[in-house]
Amino acid sequence: MNINKISNVYSNAYTNKAFEKKTPEVNESQKVKDQLEISAEAKVMNKKAEQAKDLGQIRERIDSGYYNNQEVTDAIVAGLLKDVKNQG
Repeated sequence: MNINKISNVYSNAYTNKAFEKKTPEVNESQKVKDQLEISAEAKVMNKKAEQAKDLGQIRERIDSGYYNNQEVTDAIVAGLLKDVKNQG
């Protein structure tokens, strides 16, 4: 007994061409580049989050007695005086 293979419909040249994806050619100047814009509100929120983080660190240092050191106090006063002179 001989069993002949039935040809697969999708294997012939005509149907393979019919299923090929055709992508249009795009010049370099036509390509769109991704862009990300951060809103002003998001920038403000980010700055507030950074400030809150800094405040948390300052609170921890106060609780630990870090600012009770004379060298640290002198450095803080020097920084404050510098800021006052630059604003005036």
